[in-house]
Amino acid sequence: MLLQQADEDWVYRAVTEQGEEVLRHIREHVGFDRLAAMGFVRTEEVAGARPAGGMPLKAVLRHKRIRRVLYPAEWTMQMWREALAMFCDLNLALMEHGLCTVDAQPHNLLFDADAKPVFIDFGSLRLRRRRSWISRGWHREFKNNFLLPILLHNSGFHELALALKREPFESAFKKAYPWSPVVLLTLGLDVLRLLCKLIGNPRLYFRAVKSLLSRRFLGREITQWTDYKIKEGEWKLRAVQETLAMPGIESVFDVAGNKGAHVREAARLGKTAVLTDIDEESLEIARAEARREGVPLFVGRLDICRPTPEWGKGLLLASSFDRLRSDLVMALAVSHHLQYRQKMPFRIFAAILDRYSHRYVLAEYVDLPDVHVQKWIGKKGFPEPHYNEREFVSAFEALGYRTVQRWEKPDKARAIYLFEKS
Repeated sequence: MLLQQADEDWVYRAVTEQGEEVLRHIREHVGFDRLAAMGFVRTEEVAGARPAGGMPLKAVLRHKRIRRVLYPAEWTMQMWREALAMFCDLNLALMEHGLCTVDAQPHNLLFDADAKPVFIDFGSLRLRRRRSWISRGWHREFKNNFLLPILLHNSGFHELALALKREPFESAFKKAYPWSPVVLLTLGLDVLRLLCKLIGNPRLYFRAVKSLLSRRFLGREITQWTDYKIKEGEWKLRAVQETLAMPGIESVFDVAGNKGAHVREAARLGKTAVLTDIDEESLEIARAEARREGVPLFVGRLDICRPTPEWGKGLLLASSFDRLRSDLVMALAVSHHLQYRQKMPFRIFAAILDRYSHRYVLAEYVDLPDVHVQKWIGKKGFPEPHYNEREFVSAFEALGYRTVQRWEKPDKARAIYLFEKS
């Protein structure tokens, strides 16, 4: 049970009578440092704390806060595989210390800024009382919600895997697929569970699942943006650097940032930095670069034309607008693509960025003489109505923004605006 207690660095959790037994076991036989080494989020017991409200709660824990929450629907498939490998290792380690998990959901894990998955659900821990505890129900949940998207993606069904990641736990597809040809992909997992149950060795189950499904070379998805080369130039780098030096910018959200060249500038300065794009291979390159440089970076697959809505029971799980809102939103070299490929007018583009921004927006306008815009105009024969710089600026002004600064490309085909919410 999470407590509504304000703290920028910690999330507080009350422990019920059911969880007290697990907590006592951890105190006596495991320790929170060892639990963290297994992959559990850093956790501490709050000494002397007692939950308010007269509830029958026994203790209070606090978990290190993950500063940006990206749901599994927003992970790349490689992140999904890494989360699976970590979850298998966690269960193997828990077994060695007399514990197990009662849930098998990817939503029990988050990725921290160091690009590593961490397990966050203390309420999922139970004492392991049986020699083989992988029940049919636990296996079905694990298979449907964690393994099936990977199996589909590895088999080349990329769009179906993507759709399945976004679906709720008990979706129509997850209920119906056992009566479809898709079930052939999962039969081996069912046989594996039965074999491990017969020999009483659940460790074999997790080792085999990790070995079979967490390898990256399967199911790679190459798009037109994977080999996209960004020709920056000093003018654009100067715009980014001067903006990041503005007061009051502690968090940055880069929309359609490709390989993250701009947002890593923010990460190097110690700001909370989030990169999103629709091309997973580009995001993986960005993650690798961030790891190489040792800078913290949150990464997620997100299409800003179809942002993640509120979801879950009662729609109580926050949308991407609420979770990823930042002091500065960057949207560079993307507005013209959205205008000509997605038919998105500037007013919609500005409205989307506004919902992610606390204060500033750094957005690039690409004018008609630009080579990419000229190519699209050539196919159509005439430019889109209202596609001009005045309309671009007016779209933000209509939402209460003012222009702070403007940078222009030397050939005058592009301009970057820094807008501030009035």
